[in-house]
Amino acid sequence: MKKSSRRGKQQGTQVQKTITPFTQGSLNTADSAAVNSQEKTSAPETRLSLQMLREELQTSREAVLVQIRADIAASFKEIKTDFASLRKETKANIWAIRDELTGELARLRSAQAETANTQKEMGVALSDTMDRVTALEKSQQLITKECKKMQEKCQDLENRSRRQNLRLVGVAEGAEGGNMIKFLMDFFPAVLGADNFSSPVVIDWAHRTLALRPTNGERPRPILVCLHYYTDRQKILGKVKGQLSYGGDQVYIFPDMNPEVSRQRAAFNQVKRKLREANVTYTLFYPARLAISVDGVRHSFDSLKAAEEFYNQKIAKID
Repeated sequence: MKKSSRRGKQQGTQVQKTITPFTQGSLNTADSAAVNSQEKTSAPETRLSLQMLREELQTSREAVLVQIRADIAASFKEIKTDFASLRKETKANIWAIRDELTGELARLRSAQAETANTQKEMGVALSDTMDRVTALEKSQQLITKECKKMQEKCQDLENRSRRQNLRLVGVAEGAEGGNMIKFLMDFFPAVLGADNFSSPVVIDWAHRTLALRPTNGERPRPILVCLHYYTDRQKILGKVKGQLSYGGDQVYIFPDMNPEVSRQRAAFNQVKRKLREANVTYTLFYPARLAISVDGVRHSFDSLKAAEEFYNQKIAKID
């Protein structure tokens, strides 16, 4: 009996060493069946040892579960504390950010309101400025129109004040001596022919243009002559044909007009030279309108371009 009990204790000890409290939870159904089968075949002492082992395993399991629950509770409490602290800190940060954003939004609203007011004022000012600009444009157009009309009238009045004047070009410096009027009274009969003047030409005044006296070899200054009678001016201009000379120098006689009209009339000089070479009759009317007579039909032109096109199409082809 003693030997049997010792064997049972040894077998129970071997089973106890194999199955520990930490591995009891992981026993599967097959292991339980094996243990039960062993218990049925073992001696009564073995059943008693297994019962004690079960009780110890149960006690160890409950102790482990209690320890695990305690650890879980402690961890949960710690996590809860950490969450509470984090929540409090996050809430404080959120309120700080909210306060900061509220201040920034207030400043942005203020800036936006100020910008909106400025934009509104600028819109009103721009609208007022556009109205004023529109009125100024209309006024400027009216003033430009009136100014052009006044300019044309002033030019006409200036040219009318010169309607009895002549401009002599090419007369040598000093040829007039000391008396310009007496010189001109002899100049016109000498250049245009004494038989064309039944009576002396009456001259109100005469002088050279107000420019520096030219040196030797330079072109002499033109002479301005104001005739007393307009008929004398027209008669002199009517007698100007071909080249004129005085004292061995070639001279020219032109009607005296203001510089603007003179430039407009001088623009036709090239066409007039071509017309003279082609023996075509033309007339330059005041202020600057060229009339060309071809086959008994008179054609008038106010621009050099139109006159040149007419010459190239109608006259140059014929030649």
